[in-house]
Parts: sequence; C-alpha cells; structure tokens
Amino acid sequence: MRHRAWGLRIVGLLVGVALLGAAGAGAQQAVTLSVWTFWKQEWVQPALDTFMEANPNVTIEYQQLSWSGGFDKIVTAIAAGEAPDVVELGSTWMPQFIDEGAIIALDVADVYESYSGWEGATGPDGNVYGYPWFGATNIMYFNAELAQAAGVTACPETFSEFKAASEAIDALGPEVRGFSIKIGGRYTTWQKFLPFAWSNNARVLNDDWTESLVTSDRFVEALEYYDSLKASSIVGTQDDIRQSFYLGRVGIIFDGPGLNLKKNAPDLQAFYCLIPRGDHPDTTSTGFSGADYLTVTAQTEYPELAQALARTLSQGNLISSRIRTLLPFYKPDLDALLEQYPDDPELKVYIQQMQNATSPPPHPRWVDIQETLTLAIESTILGRGTARENLEAAKEEIDFILQEYLAEKGGQ
Repeated sequence: MRHRAWGLRIVGLLVGVALLGAAGAGAQQAVTLSVWTFWKQEWVQPALDTFMEANPNVTIEYQQLSWSGGFDKIVTAIAAGEAPDVVELGSTWMPQFIDEGAIIALDVADVYESYSGWEGATGPDGNVYGYPWFGATNIMYFNAELAQAAGVTACPETFSEFKAASEAIDALGPEVRGFSIKIGGRYTTWQKFLPFAWSNNARVLNDDWTESLVTSDRFVEALEYYDSLKASSIVGTQDDIRQSFYLGRVGIIFDGPGLNLKKNAPDLQAFYCLIPRGDHPDTTSTGFSGADYLTVTAQTEYPELAQALARTLSQGNLISSRIRTLLPFYKPDLDALLEQYPDDPELKVYIQQMQNATSPPPHPRWVDIQETLTLAIESTILGRGTARENLEAAKEEIDFILQEYLAEKGGQ
C-alpha cells in the first residue's frame, strides 16, 4: 500500500479566488453563510440566532455531518469548489487542511488569552487557523460491582496492576470479560492504542519528522502488552463493546464522552480512573488529547463574517452543556462548567487526564499515517503476525509517507 496526497490538490483549491474580495461585503447586502459541524442544529441554534440578530442581513444554512463520513464529505466539497464557509475540524485533520491551504488564517489577537488549546490550530507559519471549541480525552471506566467482586478496590496505576485487574474481573465467570479492546473504524483502533504507547514513553515520529519510531523497544513493548490484554478481554467494535459494558458483561472500558452512562446505563455504578502508566520508572499516564476547531474555508466569499460566526459558535458552552466531559476551550465557559458541577467525580478525572494528555504529531500526512498504524495494531490483535513484525512493516510504510511528503515540498 502506498498512500498519495488527498483530493484537495486536484483543483488547486481555488485558494486565490475571492479570498479577500468580500471583506466587509456582508455589511449591506443579503448574505448566506453555510456551516457544517457534527452536532444537532438545535444544540448550536442559540449561537446561530445570536449571530443573525446581530447581522440581520445574514441567513445561515446549517448541515450536520456524520462521524463516519464527515471527513470525506468535507474533502469532496473542497475539491469540487463547494466548501462551506465555516466547518468543524478535528485536531488530527488540521495540519493537512492548513498545509493544503484549505482554511484561512484568523485574526484572534483580541481574544487569544480567553482561550486555551491554540496549539492544535497553529500552523508552522505561526498563524492561527481555527477557534478552539472543545477538547476530549478517554479515561478508564470500571464497573464498580464487578470490580468489587474481583477485589479491585482502587485504580490500577501501572500496566502490571491494570492487567492483574482485568484478569481478576475476567475470572469471575464465563459471562464476564475483564477489559475491552476496540478495533474497526477509521479512528477507533489507533486512538485507543496510542495512549498505551505514550504512557510507556514511546513516540510515533522523531523530532524532525524524517523517520518513524514505531519499531523502538518501548513502542513494540506497548503493543505486545496491549495484545497480552486480549486474553482477559472482549475484542470488538466500539458500539458492540459499549453495549457489553452497559449490560454488565465487561468490567473495564477505555472510553470518552460518547459512552454517556447517565443516558445509556443509568443504573450501572462506575468509578473512573486514569490510563495506567508503563512499568518503567520514567513513564507517566498520558491520554489522547483530541480537540475540535471551528475554521473558515479558503473558498468563503465573506471571510470577515465567517470568522465572526466561527467565534460566536466557539463560545457559550453549546456542546459542553450537553456533554459535560467535552471540555470547552473558551475559559469563561470552562469556569462556568466547573461551577455548575463542582463535585462530579467523572468530570474531575476527565480534567485530570486532559492536563496530562498529548496529540499525534501534527504532520500534514497524519491521515495516511493513522491508516498504517491501524493496520499494524489490528493485525497484531487479530493474530496476523507478531507486534514487532507488524510494526516493522508499518515503519517501512510510514517512512515512505514521510519521504514522499518531503520530496513533494522540496519540488514546490
């Protein structure tokens, strides 16, 4: 498998077309702005209403994207010259959209200190390309009843302790499994594994992004450990594993805000833990820091209005008020959330894990790299070769992607 740059290049993005031609153009004339996010319109409608009240000449067309097909839909729209004015992008997508010129730099100087999370929206040129909306991570959820029956009374802190807890719960009987390993989907497999690698002090790429480090001893050790958990775990898709956890058939699940126990399993008693760190003394529990940004595409005819709309959407706890563990980056919103839920144990663990979390390298070809990682992880979990064999194949492919990107940039 050899990856190639995605479809944005096929039309050159039309980046010079009317990028600045409409500065202030929306002040008098009737204007329609299109917005694409991954959330129900009713959730963001208060911000849309606020913006339209302040800009009565503006009509907003809203579209909710799906998590499964949203990325492809955005790429296809940009390639066809039909991009929305404002679009929500995940942190692992941002480098590629910045690199391709698909989104524009924003003027955020007046509000910079009011947000956190700018790192994932800052390009190599130092410009900011999106308003931080909210951040997410994953934590360990323990079924309290199963854990107590297995003698697990505290959060495991190391890999060894965690494996022992999984095995103890798994030993309760044939109808119960200890842990749960998620595979399938574009993002699930690698996002659930990489925190184990990071928590073992392993990395995906070297500092200058010229070589993959997935065959380092610590990375291989992390995947071997992850595979060893399989003996006491259920293996399946995220949806299947969530259902098993809701039904009390699995003791531990590594999950995020989408688990939503209050809605999906209100009678299940749980306690919450950080991801365990490796057994080496230099390791630290390190979560995955995912973030979503509101960006303005390069094809908008109204860059100033679109940026104002993106800013309005990024404030007001629109998402965090619905899913409190999606932590807002707008600092007044985070303060309000903490004041509203001062004693929420789940929220406290999310905040603690986010304080010690990291993201994948912001390489413009990360979307290709993640596919290679997914193949190596799933091949190992499904018994198709050893961890080292699969990671050696992944290194060869990732190194090719890195060198191909450098060659493309050198030729421009």
